[in-house]
Amino acid sequence: MSLRAIRWAWQARAGNAKVVLLALADLADDSGYCFPSHDHLMKMCEISERTVRRMITLLVAAKLITIERRFNGNGSCTSNGYRLAIPDYPVNLTGRVVKLDRGRGSPVTPPLVTGDQVTTTEPVLYPKTTTSTTPTALPKPMVSDGGCSGSELCFPKTVTASERRTLANQVQALSHDEAQQVLDELAGRIASKRVRSPVKYCAALIRSIRRGEFKPDVGSAIADRRKAEQQREARLRAIPAPLNKTSSASTVRLPEALRAPFERARAKALSALADKSADSGSSDD
Repeated sequence: MSLRAIRWAWQARAGNAKVVLLALADLADDSGYCFPSHDHLMKMCEISERTVRRMITLLVAAKLITIERRFNGNGSCTSNGYRLAIPDYPVNLTGRVVKLDRGRGSPVTPPLVTGDQVTTTEPVLYPKTTTSTTPTALPKPMVSDGGCSGSELCFPKTVTASERRTLANQVQALSHDEAQQVLDELAGRIASKRVRSPVKYCAALIRSIRRGEFKPDVGSAIADRRKAEQQREARLRAIPAPLNKTSSASTVRLPEALRAPFERARAKALSALADKSADSGSSDD
């Protein structure tokens, strides 16, 4: 427990998420770092896990905390680490004048104890994890209208790398389906040039999901195009490969100049066959 973190949490403007912020501050060390599980926060705050996730999302959006991914020695995920956005300068808990960088002091109540120093050692219970300055590599972002595998989220292709990392942090508290619906809706709004700040608009969509007011609009078309593209790729993969040219000893190998036109004609025929299969499948429906 850090008195510095608790004092900062009481002064922070966190709204309804104040109870979770205070719980994190109660568990944090002097640097503002802790790593409780959602189950532990549920028991401390006496709220549901869904409420814990929602309040953590609100705290991240308000820039009061940041989330750091943690992994076990075998590479599996464990509970997230949370770092409180406590100012860098030390908070004086003894009542003395605090000297800031500009050299001006802030008079406070007379000191109760003299000669006290703010500790800079890391507590044994919550050791500070060493993190690299480079951000954690996210899965390769795919275009929002197709090309993603089932386990990856499809981000709008027009957002920057920093915006994509922020969007990933925002939607991580949602289920996979809810997160993809938010990203699809965001991609559709960006395409219609109705979004100036993708990060702020994503936060607004997440709030509407939490209130139960989210209704997909332009994002449905994005999801349909992606599904159609995935089905087309699956049909192409299902087409049997031609017989191996080397299986027969009597097969004559064509010169390179003649083989290239045949390969192009074969690829064109396979594409036409896939389109024909798609048309026949839709007519059967």
